[in-house]
Amino acid sequence: RCRDMLEVCWAQSQFAPQSDLPVFGGTRGVEITKSLLNIQSSFQKLVSSLCGLNYSILDVKATRWHDDYNSFKSGVKDLEVMMQNTIMLAFETVSSLGSRIELLEAFNSMAKREAIKRCVERKTAECYQAFYTELNQVKKQFDQQRRHPPIHPSLPKYAGAAMWALQLFKRLHRPMSMLNAAKHYLPVTADTMEVETAFKLAEQSLQQYIKNQHTEWFQSIDGGLARKLEYNLIIIKEDENGLLMRNFDRQLLSVFNEVHYWERLHVEIPFVAMEIASQRDKYRVLYEYVLLVVRDYNKILEALDMEERKLFHDRIAYLDRRITPGVTKLNWTSSKIQLDFFVKEARKYCKEVEATVDAYKHANDRIDANCKCIAETLLINIQKKKIYMEGEFEETQKVHRDKVSELFKKSYQEIKQIMAQTYLTFGTDSEDVQNEWRKYTKKIDKKVEDALRNTVKKSLQELSRLLNGDKKTEVIPIFNVMVFLETKNRVELRPNVQDIFNMIHNVSRELITVVSHVPRLIDIKDHEEGKSPPLPSFYDSISTDEDTTLKTIVSITTGVSSIVEKVQAFLSYWEKKYKHIWDQEKEAFIRRYDKAKKPLSAFDTDITKYKELSDEVVAEETTTHIRFLKVDCAPLKSALVNHCSAWVKKFTGLLNNIAQADLRAMQDYFEGHKKSLSKQPLNLDMLAESVNLLRRLIEEKATVEDKFE
Repeated sequence: RCRDMLEVCWAQSQFAPQSDLPVFGGTRGVEITKSLLNIQSSFQKLVSSLCGLNYSILDVKATRWHDDYNSFKSGVKDLEVMMQNTIMLAFETVSSLGSRIELLEAFNSMAKREAIKRCVERKTAECYQAFYTELNQVKKQFDQQRRHPPIHPSLPKYAGAAMWALQLFKRLHRPMSMLNAAKHYLPVTADTMEVETAFKLAEQSLQQYIKNQHTEWFQSIDGGLARKLEYNLIIIKEDENGLLMRNFDRQLLSVFNEVHYWERLHVEIPFVAMEIASQRDKYRVLYEYVLLVVRDYNKILEALDMEERKLFHDRIAYLDRRITPGVTKLNWTSSKIQLDFFVKEARKYCKEVEATVDAYKHANDRIDANCKCIAETLLINIQKKKIYMEGEFEETQKVHRDKVSELFKKSYQEIKQIMAQTYLTFGTDSEDVQNEWRKYTKKIDKKVEDALRNTVKKSLQELSRLLNGDKKTEVIPIFNVMVFLETKNRVELRPNVQDIFNMIHNVSRELITVVSHVPRLIDIKDHEEGKSPPLPSFYDSISTDEDTTLKTIVSITTGVSSIVEKVQAFLSYWEKKYKHIWDQEKEAFIRRYDKAKKPLSAFDTDITKYKELSDEVVAEETTTHIRFLKVDCAPLKSALVNHCSAWVKKFTGLLNNIAQADLRAMQDYFEGHKKSLSKQPLNLDMLAESVNLLRRLIEEKATVEDKFE
């Protein structure tokens, strides 16, 4: 029973210690602490069950102790498993070696029972194994990259390699130091000695590598480094661009960097390198100043192409005279006064020339902007979905051409003013520069000509596209024409096709004349002095250009001509179908009709025919689209309806006249016979005549009544 009680005491030292629990950090620190507290609480319940037994524990005759004690031992084993699971959970979220060692320290202080100790030993072995894996990775990386270490471009060759090796060493040294510091409380494992031996070998290899790099650098130093400071400050690059390059020896820069980093590694520096490196701040400042001069000069040359450099020849030559001392005379050991004066003067004149170049470039940009404005301005103004009435299109284009002419004049004057202002810079330069200025003027003149040529071409193409259409655009009506029945009894358009052709041709021709408001930029004196062949005006050059104008004008003419047959077919349709309405002489036809003594049914047929023709004319389409024409047939339909009404009026008038004549004859018939029958017969003969007349009238009664019906 005493042995059982000792077992209870040992369990109490594990699961119910008198000391406080360690503090656990990390994302699962609270969860681990809670699990440990739950284990302690469960153990307290097991102990309480033993304390509440109703018999003496030391009574050997109490046989129930065995059952109660076995229940206690079973609960303790469950708590051991829970404790091990908690340890496993704590290590799952830990990745760094330092955190692993902290957990090992905490759980090792809590491990009292053999099962818990074995679990901590396994985690200790895993910790050493993880470090051993890291050590092997470092060794593998070192062996693979030691000949060509991956150093940053800003680091020197030898010191950079040493820094790389030092970084690998620190990568191993810190975790190994942590393991050594924790060795006194960590359980000893089979991997401990092996890891320490492997670390010492890796440490020796890295330290030896750093020493070898230092030795190689020591041997590579040239004893004549000081002579390299006697090189001129600047050299001209060996190409046709004429750009400058600072002439500071790369080996000196390398020595400066090597010394800087070897000093940080606390190793021996050769005297010659230390002596030069002691003035590295001085040479660094001078190096940066010279580099500023080189950049200023190169910025000017890079901003100019070869033709522009010829134009700036005098200014570049003037600048070269200020730069020449740095190319031929001054070196890195020259006096500070000379070097400061050179840098100051060179940068001063570079800024002056750069300002001139910037002004020239800005002037070019403004000229290009004006040329772009000219090129993008259309010489024709056609509103979308607008139908132009007769004369409206020409008037609209005239107003637009006047506006464009003013815009072109304004752009030309601005270009001319810009060039005059720019010429002030080169006006007093040499004859060669004056020749280059003339070339520059021709170049700008060509830009203006190209802009004008482009706007003329685009404007004519836009007009051609409206008349002919293209793959993306269908031809839609833009001109309104009306169909009239002319005095010569012919159906015609107003305006007719010829008028439309003349109008479009006139608009195309006047469109090109806008260019005539822009004169040449080339000085006329150049032609008078025979310096260059005379050039035609912009208008003469563009108006006769086949690609710009002639081809497109032919296309416009073709587009207008394409409607001739369709228009003729349209007019023929009306003439063939309704010509008989207006073509006959109405008075002569009615006279013949009257003489023919047509019956009333004939009158009814003819009147109905012309009324139906009138309805048929009204039913015809009032507007028709023929490619770019909107044909309005309202005047023609109105004239035809009027002719039909006139025919109906002629027939009804004739019928009215015939009816009036018949009524007058009937009235005379009645009056005459009434008068004859009203006379008192004076003799038998007169009586016989009156009787015979009455008999005849009675016989004619039915005939007379039929006339009224």
